[in-house]
Amino acid sequence: MTKYREILRLSSLGFSNRNIALSVPCSRNTVSKVLKRAQELKLCWPLQDNQTDEALEKLFYPKLNSRPQKRMPDYDYIFKVLTTLTHYIEEIKLFYHDVVFSEFYKYFQSNFIISRI
Repeated sequence: MTKYREILRLSSLGFSNRNIALSVPCSRNTVSKVLKRAQELKLCWPLQDNQTDEALEKLFYPKLNSRPQKRMPDYDYIFKVLTTLTHYIEEIKLFYHDVVFSEFYKYFQSNFIISRI
């Protein structure tokens, strides 16, 4: 996590963005963005004790904190499909025992996948 409080403190002491970036550590672009955002919000050092890095991040970037949670895959469905596919492959191996699976896959890929496009 970015140390917003430390960036603001070092900036108030007159350190350059490069020295702040080396000290914190983060990129110079991050330091510039944090200082620019702090200036827009009229924040300056010293900060109140309740303004932690987490609170400052929510203040600086409210959209990042309000974005929806990532959708998780439907693992039951994936398991069902993979199980079906595995059974299907096993049946093919039994039925076409003289065909090497890699040959079958090439044939399947060239005929089935291309025909679906």
